[in-house]
Amino acid sequence: MNHEEILQKYSADKIFLLCLFAASLLTAYWMVEARSAIILTEPIELKHIGLSAPIPHKNGWESNKKWTHKDNTITLSSYFQPQAQFFPDVVQFIYHLASDANSRESEIDQMITNSGMEMVEEGKKQAEGISFEWKCFKYPDDLNDISNKILAYADLGQGRWLELIISVSDINYVKTQKLLKKIIGQVSYRKNNLLTKGIEIIDLVKNKPLLNSIHSPQKPELFVIKSVRNKPIGYILNMTTISGNTDDPEIRFTRSAYNNKTYIKREKTNGEKVTIPANLDQATYFITQNSYKSFTWESEVAHTAKSIPGLVDRYYFKVNMVDTNNIAVLRQSNQQDLNVDEKYNKISRATLPSIFRDAIFKKLLMSQQNNIIVDFIKEGGKVIPALISIMDNDPKLTPKASYTLKVEFIGLENIEIISLDNKMNMLRKSVTGDNNYIFEPASLNDLIRLFPERAGAIIEKVKFYEQNVI
Repeated sequence: MNHEEILQKYSADKIFLLCLFAASLLTAYWMVEARSAIILTEPIELKHIGLSAPIPHKNGWESNKKWTHKDNTITLSSYFQPQAQFFPDVVQFIYHLASDANSRESEIDQMITNSGMEMVEEGKKQAEGISFEWKCFKYPDDLNDISNKILAYADLGQGRWLELIISVSDINYVKTQKLLKKIIGQVSYRKNNLLTKGIEIIDLVKNKPLLNSIHSPQKPELFVIKSVRNKPIGYILNMTTISGNTDDPEIRFTRSAYNNKTYIKREKTNGEKVTIPANLDQATYFITQNSYKSFTWESEVAHTAKSIPGLVDRYYFKVNMVDTNNIAVLRQSNQQDLNVDEKYNKISRATLPSIFRDAIFKKLLMSQQNNIIVDFIKEGGKVIPALISIMDNDPKLTPKASYTLKVEFIGLENIEIISLDNKMNMLRKSVTGDNNYIFEPASLNDLIRLFPERAGAIIEKVKFYEQNVI
């Protein structure tokens, strides 16, 4: 073999090795791309709302794959935690119960101020049934263009709106855009009229004198709380009073509650979480006017440990109606991680305190509707949407029932079944979800017999109620 042949063979071998190396690099690249590719779930439904959306899963993305009530919104989230990154990547849908364009712009301005990001592009994208407006933000000093964030908004009408947040650190702007297009391409919204019907019912309650709608018993209401095994575990005492100006009298609702099957949660120094059996005592005061111009709602809660003397968790909540669009919520606790917390929550036309639930039931039963969606303000200031449905009575369970209603809290797994007689008095309520309880009417003698250790407090409270009831 001469020198020229040797050189040609060497060159061919070198080219072969270079090709093999390039193929290996390409294979490795595609393997990394495949492993890091963002795979979406099938669209996940938000029950009773008509909304479905996908989120990333697999390849390190983690999600419970369900819509969850959080901070007066309902969220669908997925997170990915890169090893060298403190904050996780996130793709999140947020279903807002009440807001407007001005508040959204204010939130964006606040985000820019807090993060130091700047908006670099904006546009619109169409999904099935809704249109999104989006804005892309990045850090000014990010030369590699791999730290970007996209916010997208869709107006769902009647104060509802949908927000999409995409914050992924290790892909460039072009890929983030593709991810936005991919996600929105699988979003769908089929508007129903359940919220519209609910607003009509709410307007009937609060736009007329409340005393025309509220359930006003002529004596204190007493209820026993039972476990699902029908064991008495607590009680509730209710009272309604009126006073003041005869043209616009003050209406006061007072409630005392006791439950001997609750728990105090603690975390040990090693991170282990424990639950300590406790008794619950709660006092609630709600004041408004017959014209419903404003309200104040206070609640004091004490969880007293049964086995550890002196261990008590105390909470105080106060909710004020600021105007027709806002409530102010104050929360205090004896816990170090929550001393005082004050914030404002937006409300919509569909919103009413849960104190007026009987009034909503009454108007619904008088209407031609079978199902509505309303937003309940709960004790502590949480705003939770609920589907209220009229059901068939179960004569075996409640033979004296004239009406049966079902309340499903959207974004939670809590359901209430309420049976009423022909005068709107509650005969039975079953609660399933985070806690499973049964509520039934009781007499004073019933409560004294079932809770002899509380007899003195019960008698004193009932006497006070009887002297002040409407």
